[in-house]
Amino acid sequence: MAAIDRRARGALVLVLTGAAAAAHWPRASGPAPRPCAAPVAVGGAAGEVLMCSLAPLEALLRVCPPTGPIRPGDRLTPTPTLIGCRLSVRPLPAARRLALGLKLDVNGATARELEALAGVGPATAAALVAARPYRDWVDLERARGIGPTRRARLRPHLTLRPPPPLRPSSSPPRDASAPRTPSGSPRGSAG
Repeated sequence: MAAIDRRARGALVLVLTGAAAAAHWPRASGPAPRPCAAPVAVGGAAGEVLMCSLAPLEALLRVCPPTGPIRPGDRLTPTPTLIGCRLSVRPLPAARRLALGLKLDVNGATARELEALAGVGPATAAALVAARPYRDWVDLERARGIGPTRRARLRPHLTLRPPPPLRPSSSPPRDASAPRTPSGSPRGSAG
């Protein structure tokens, strides 16, 4: 138990030190670097580090379990507990996700998040939320104030479903033939 506690503290100190250093590190001049495909922010009040994969965090993920699935555009905040640590998983603000080149899920975003889109104010955001669910891009036109032109302008910044959770590279893929219940019988079968 003490070894887990020591490793958890060591991993937490490493992540927070990196986040604090990144917050104070001098930035290179010139255009901003192109964001990666699946960015995840790690850090807390001292600052945060943008990671492009979960590979550097595998040791931390083994010691500090996340509070939920990790998706692109999430912020992971390590929190010490009595027996180790816990990674709090929350989405980054919508404006930050859009700046990183990530899309907003039009079926799951709040009206306030949708307002981060260019050309979408409170009335349009409320209309988009009220006309849910959207199964196809043409369905967006059901929302008051959305026509073909505005739909075409919004489409590059929206998605109809949330992104799948990220998996650390060391975790084996789930085998479809593996038993899913403690008794060994597949879920949904009798007996």
